[in-house]
Amino acid sequence: ASGDLSAWTWHDGTPLDPAQRTADMVVPPLITDWVWPEGCLPFYRVKPLKKLYAKSFTSDGSPGIIYRDQLIELEVALRLAEGTAEATDGRLCRDGVHHYLLPAFFHTITTLAEQGRDFSVIIRTFGSDGPEVAEAINAWAEGKHPLTAKAPSPYEFSVAAERDIWRGRYEKN
Repeated sequence: ASGDLSAWTWHDGTPLDPAQRTADMVVPPLITDWVWPEGCLPFYRVKPLKKLYAKSFTSDGSPGIIYRDQLIELEVALRLAEGTAEATDGRLCRDGVHHYLLPAFFHTITTLAEQGRDFSVIIRTFGSDGPEVAEAINAWAEGKHPLTAKAPSPYEFSVAAERDIWRGRYEKN
């Protein structure tokens, strides 16, 4: 697979290369389905492109610049409510601006607990941030999340690093 942008198109057939796009070209809708359209593959599976653009996908000159508005919209949605940053436990907000874990995650757990449902939560991270995720969950369980003051008690739902966190390593076949 080539890293030459001119060799690639988006799933709608428009050029991947931002220099080849014209102002009248519609931005292809993001694919959110689990099944990719026939003949398509995810951008991140093209190693030369991933290597070049993984950390700058929506930057100027990068193919994903056409999705910059969606990135900004998502970034804004992850911000803490205005005026709550100072009062928010640092375990729930690592940068002082954004939620560390999605509020919907905590809402889901709260709802399951309120319904008396028996459930387990398994979290898969892609690095070494398991202890930080556990601390965020514990802060929420202690009632310190600005949006979900009503959480199961820490006794009912807490994460002990030494008891509940496993670090696995997966080998390539």
